[in-house]
Amino acid sequence: MKMKNTLLVALAFVSGVATARVSKDGNVEQSSEKTLFERVAKIEKRNDWFNMHLNMHAAFDAKFNQNGRTGLENAAFSIPEIRLEVGGNITEWLSYRWRQRLNRSYDGEKGFDNIPTAIDVAGLGIKATEHLSFFAGRQCVAYGGF
Repeated sequence: MKMKNTLLVALAFVSGVATARVSKDGNVEQSSEKTLFERVAKIEKRNDWFNMHLNMHAAFDAKFNQNGRTGLENAAFSIPEIRLEVGGNITEWLSYRWRQRLNRSYDGEKGFDNIPTAIDVAGLGIKATEHLSFFAGRQCVAYGGF
């Protein structure tokens, strides 16, 4: 039973295989073929109006002795960041997105715009044309990293 559950979880991560193809003229063609996760779990994706993601960042921190002694002073696993993200397309031209950090303070007075600092993204997207879209609301900016 454990092996079956482990296999289903592994397939859920691998199921991000794209089902869209690009034709010779550059147009994107949607395939009606089911993803691997849909075939194994027998769960079909029926709409795109609600998608939920849980993002986690885990780390192992080790602090070594500074005063000339060898060895570790302290070592521990930690999860410095857990984010819950919800988004979707309400219509072909209207979408929404909301992302909140679950392990950050929810104090609204510290935020620049009276929105708690735990909320990274909150807003509505409007697709005006094929090549022009707008996103109104709170957005986050990330600098650096790789």
